[in-house]
Amino acid sequence: MSLNQIEPKAFTDDDNDNSTTIFTPPQTIIADFLEAPARSAVPWAGSTFIIRCMSTHKVLTLVGGRIMLAPRGGGAGTIRWECVENHGWLGFRDPATHLFLGHSDHDMCCRAPHHDEWERFIAQATPDGGYVLSMPHWWKLCPVGLRGDQLVKYADGSLYSGVVWQFEKVGA
Repeated sequence: MSLNQIEPKAFTDDDNDNSTTIFTPPQTIIADFLEAPARSAVPWAGSTFIIRCMSTHKVLTLVGGRIMLAPRGGGAGTIRWECVENHGWLGFRDPATHLFLGHSDHDMCCRAPHHDEWERFIAQATPDGGYVLSMPHWWKLCPVGLRGDQLVKYADGSLYSGVVWQFEKVGA
């Protein structure tokens, strides 16, 4: 017998009592919900984001011209990034300085006033949520990752060696 052949049966309340018995599990399940990773917004041109590293829970921050991962709400630096598009490539611009996130050799920086070759990104969704950001390096794409505490573009890494990022859409 298949499920679409089952006839539903009405439930009758024999004692006409309006009370119900609800069985509560011995442990609360809200903790599982709160610990579950939040769903990432899709990085899209025309939106502003806070970009969070999913493994460290720190956010991409511009402090004194330097790019770093810092705790959200740390007070120092800029954590909002405007997403723009140029010839199909994404770019991330600091709304205060209007400078673009990019790389200088392998190190990440925020110095360019324009969205050119060294400020180009793609965002690839991962099966478990979030996105890997990659940048072009000659003929291949290199993921943005961590070397110790420093944010770098991996010239020799595979796509799967990059940091997984969560994009939180915020107002401008």
